[in-house]
Amino acid sequence: ESGDFVLPKRQVSAQAIELLRFLRAPATSDTTFAFTERRGIKMNRASLSTFLYAYRTKYGFLDLQADGRYVLSERGRNYIDAPARRDIKFEPSDAGATASEEE
Repeated sequence: ESGDFVLPKRQVSAQAIELLRFLRAPATSDTTFAFTERRGIKMNRASLSTFLYAYRTKYGFLDLQADGRYVLSERGRNYIDAPARRDIKFEPSDAGATASEEE
């Protein structure tokens, strides 16, 4: 199953890690968008949709449940819990790439 997925070529941003951590619990795209606004993650709905699609289909980090909610997959949990990423923290003032620019 995971043989069809690739790993991101560049380091995943703190914004993306924050978003993936949020998705440890199942959430709709609307709930996820509200979270990005609350946390100061600069993504519009289109870029969030692209993020969710890419991290589900290209990297295998998200699963789409039958009820339409996204949830972090086991592969995604293993990725964000790896020692190299465990201490990554997102601060809204972080400069650099937005989460959607990483595919």
